[in-house]
Amino acid sequence: MKTLIYCCSVYQLFNAIHIRMHVLNEDEVDILLSDIMPDQDGLAERLRQSGLFGKVYTSQGKFIAHQQYKHTRLSVYGYRIFPNLLLKKVGLELREKYDRFYFATFDEFISYVFLRLHWLNKKLEVCCYEDGGATYMRTFQSCNAVERRLYRWFGILPLGLVKVPLLVYVPELVTFDCGAPVRAMPRIDSRDEAFRDAVNQVFGFAGAEVPDCQAIFFEESFLADGLKNNDAELIERCNQLFGGKMVLKPHPRNPYNRFENSGIQILYSKIPWEIYCLNVDLSGKILLTVNSNAAISPHILFQRAPKSVLLFNLLVGESNLRGKPEYDAYYSKILNLFPHEIFAPRSFEELKAGLNL
Repeated sequence: MKTLIYCCSVYQLFNAIHIRMHVLNEDEVDILLSDIMPDQDGLAERLRQSGLFGKVYTSQGKFIAHQQYKHTRLSVYGYRIFPNLLLKKVGLELREKYDRFYFATFDEFISYVFLRLHWLNKKLEVCCYEDGGATYMRTFQSCNAVERRLYRWFGILPLGLVKVPLLVYVPELVTFDCGAPVRAMPRIDSRDEAFRDAVNQVFGFAGAEVPDCQAIFFEESFLADGLKNNDAELIERCNQLFGGKMVLKPHPRNPYNRFENSGIQILYSKIPWEIYCLNVDLSGKILLTVNSNAAISPHILFQRAPKSVLLFNLLVGESNLRGKPEYDAYYSKILNLFPHEIFAPRSFEELKAGLNL
């Protein structure tokens, strides 16, 4: 079987390496990197050197994913009939006949890659693999009027009409019916030296030190998103709770450090968190956040992780979680599945009691 895996984030690439080594280890597998991913060229070169994949494609897929190309009546229909014409404009020419196509997001670029691969092989199989909490909560498949007409007139199958199976670490956490099978991806064995070496080579990881702290707090992107709430107060109170022995991991999208004069230790690191967890012993640390998946993913990926605390019940003000039942269902499942490892206090008194502080 010949498979193409698409990645547009470092977390997706981390999972793609895992899938290559532990799910599709007997297949011929190529990989496609989008320029949405930072350091696309460096990652592509190290992937080629690793020998993990056959072909390593790169493209300027952001141009299509963000729909920056000019829409005309001709292009709206023409590019769906002949998707290769648009893909060539962003440096991607696909001529291989693939049996499977793995991806983790649904966007405009993915839809055209699918159309091209399906044009080459009508029996193409697809699979959506895990991309964090969003994969468990919903997918973003859609099918517009143009695609329905082309499907009715010429049999050109849009991705929005395909029942796409899911490949996730913990199927029990899925909160919706995707209309297709949900398969379990093997959990990662942190003692697997071959996998660790492969990941470290691709990401250029040379080592990191464990912060001298009792807890690590993962900041959210509330500041970057313009959401007003008390998250800064929560961070400062948690730091006080641990007697200043807490480290803050800033969110990469936030425009500036709000805690520069607060005395809170800052963990500046460009290392993807999952790679950090794979290489560094965090036993004895406590992971805190409002609702960042960084505090949850170690439990999902590695089956062993430090105790995690979700503070969304203590958040006052605006949040991207409010009024979304899929979020409620996901976090309810998380707390039920990991009752001794993850908890969500409803007060600071409950937080202190739960941590024996």
